[in-house]
Amino acid sequence: DLEKVTIRRYPVVNEIKTALMKLGAMGSQMTGSGPTVFAIYADKVKRESAYDKLMSVHGEEWKIFKAENLAA
Repeated sequence: DLEKVTIRRYPVVNEIKTALMKLGAMGSQMTGSGPTVFAIYADKVKRESAYDKLMSVHGEEWKIFKAENLAA
């Protein structure tokens, strides 16, 4: 599992995952070989709230993006 190896070398990955989970994510994971981390939220309200809080605290040090899945 590359995520475990990456977290040992770059603890910020775990910091990001922890922050996302504390802000109500249903799950959070590093993508591929990193450094992108994503989270899944139950609804847009929770996602927006998490986004706003992350931007206010980490907006100048982390690149934070919102996304949504495409329903078929």
